[in-house]
Amino acid sequence: IKASHDGAVAVIEEGRLLFSVEMEKLKNGERYSALGDLRRVAEVLATEGLSPTDIDQFVVDGWYTKDAAGKPAIDVNIDSRPIQLRVAPYVESPGDDGPLQRHTFSGNGFNDYASFTHVANHLLGAYCSSPFAARGEDAFVLVWDGGIVPRLYQVQAKTHEVTMVSALLPVTGSSFADFCAQFEPYRRDTDSLSTDQQIRYHLSIAGKAMAYAAKGRVETSSFAVFDNLIAEFPDITAERIGVLGDKVASNRDELLPGLSNADIIASYQAYLGHTLLERLTSVVERRFPQGGRNLVLGGGCALNIKWNSAIRASNVFQEIFVPPFPNDAGAAIGTAVCEMFRRGRTVLEWD
Repeated sequence: IKASHDGAVAVIEEGRLLFSVEMEKLKNGERYSALGDLRRVAEVLATEGLSPTDIDQFVVDGWYTKDAAGKPAIDVNIDSRPIQLRVAPYVESPGDDGPLQRHTFSGNGFNDYASFTHVANHLLGAYCSSPFAARGEDAFVLVWDGGIVPRLYQVQAKTHEVTMVSALLPVTGSSFADFCAQFEPYRRDTDSLSTDQQIRYHLSIAGKAMAYAAKGRVETSSFAVFDNLIAEFPDITAERIGVLGDKVASNRDELLPGLSNADIIASYQAYLGHTLLERLTSVVERRFPQGGRNLVLGGGCALNIKWNSAIRASNVFQEIFVPPFPNDAGAAIGTAVCEMFRRGRTVLEWD
């Protein structure tokens, strides 16, 4: 179950994906719709000929929001009564039992339910749906999502080991949208919008900006400017959204003279891809020099075809796979896969 934005319900049986249903696809729902009411889980199951008693284990995606006690939780309803559903955190922390630590909770109509970090769903949902898993091969998995910096993992097929290799950049995935939001045509005063409306607007920017970048030219001399700015703001986290873009927007004549909004957006997109590839290449070739490497891309940033194409063209990796659901649209699938993987299966059958 993915309960937050891009809510969805997915069911896996004996290693096969039976279905994944997104809330936004039901009754002409709004894009990025959250799960809303937990009763919708039973409704989705019923449309697929199942009941909650057919499910041996409910698994809920982890998230970053907190309850009153400061524990990770998501605001949902049960029959229109608001509750906070406890879940795993967004990403693993030092001291955890690895990236696939299993968190368990009880109540809220699920009896005992499990939860894995949000990053784990991207990590294993991408790997287990890949041809590498089907062939029993190891692979690196690069996960770059809105709330995290790009993180490189390694999955070893025979031993079922999943290890963190390295963080690659001090920039969260939301940085691209946050940066572009400081420039027209995406600059907008969102103070009057509700929190839900602000989230929807933010989520809509990255895809549009990727297209808008085609109207601009990449100015490679700007890369040094971005390097200096990131060194000045080394912690460009989700809590400091827009800080780098705001700095550029406020001092554009001094920092990037003569560049249009489209030029700036295109240049920043190219800069991130260039820097990501440099760090990825350095880590992999230094620590794993034997070659013959497979790479899987997961997380919302895996939708950026410019970055994906640059990695593929580098020939650093023998083969690269990007699932058609690398972002949160596939989070329910990845969440169910985490439980499947813990039970010994590495291959997800899907079409």
